[in-house]
Amino acid sequence: MREMIVFSSIAAGVSVFLLIFIIFVRRSSTRYQVRNRVQGLQIIDIMQQGGDTKTGRQQQRNSLRNSLLRIWSWIMALVGNRVKAMTPQALYKALDQRITWAGKQYLWNAGTFFFVMVLCGVGLVVLSLGFIFTDRLPLMQRLMIVLVLFFGGMFLPWFCLSVMITKRRQGITAQLSDMMDLVCVSVQAGLSFDAALTQVGERMKGPMADETNRMLRDIRMGMTRRQSLTAMASRCHVDSVYLFVAAVIQTESLGVSLANMLKIQADNMRDRHRQMIREKAMKLPVKLVFPLAFFIFPTIFIVVLGPLVLTVLTQLKGNF
Repeated sequence: MREMIVFSSIAAGVSVFLLIFIIFVRRSSTRYQVRNRVQGLQIIDIMQQGGDTKTGRQQQRNSLRNSLLRIWSWIMALVGNRVKAMTPQALYKALDQRITWAGKQYLWNAGTFFFVMVLCGVGLVVLSLGFIFTDRLPLMQRLMIVLVLFFGGMFLPWFCLSVMITKRRQGITAQLSDMMDLVCVSVQAGLSFDAALTQVGERMKGPMADETNRMLRDIRMGMTRRQSLTAMASRCHVDSVYLFVAAVIQTESLGVSLANMLKIQADNMRDRHRQMIREKAMKLPVKLVFPLAFFIFPTIFIVVLGPLVLTVLTQLKGNF
């Protein structure tokens, strides 16, 4: 009974910790921090003007929640810095690069993510203690199960991060052709290249528009266009973006017309997007083989051959 109570308390603690971390991940974006600051200023303004009490109380509760989240983010940053000192440098760089590819560099760092990986592994082991510590299993099998569960739990955040990277790349690839068309039309209409990219950030939403806005902020902060474009391509990690950046840098180096280059790049991106859609359409019949074989065909066989099998079994039972 005591072991069950300890196990339940540990499992509840791990669940609460994971829930708080999920809330921290969802709430700690840059836009959310700006909104928190605006809400704080609104509270001060309402208190000074003697405004609506109900609205002031609601905003005070939101401010308290935001303060707790800021404290949690400080704790996670402290833990991340401690883990960074103990993490191998190669693993830390790989995690940091993959977090950048996923577009979560403002939310996570490699130390915090590695700490969450270890925590997921430990949590999965703790949740399986009732199955592991039984009298039926020998000691070596218990150790093997613990190791498999621990590394499996560590793999879960890595797998989720890989899925986020894949989705972001697909979003960038799907949005790049429309972005190139808008930039090409804007430059041909008389705007500069930076002004055309500003139009992309204002009129479009998605990962490519976010990267474009960050590139423009880097230029305003003093980076050259070559450096900001190269940094954007490394953050996106998409072949089409690398080609676009290389074409823009080469055009600036050679002094070629930027409008003509953008028109050619827009046509190429549109062709690549069309080929990608055709490739997905050609892969669709192959991907449908497994659902047909494991889910649709057995149901059809049951519906078509089921009455026949029952009739044959009934006749054989009557004969014998």
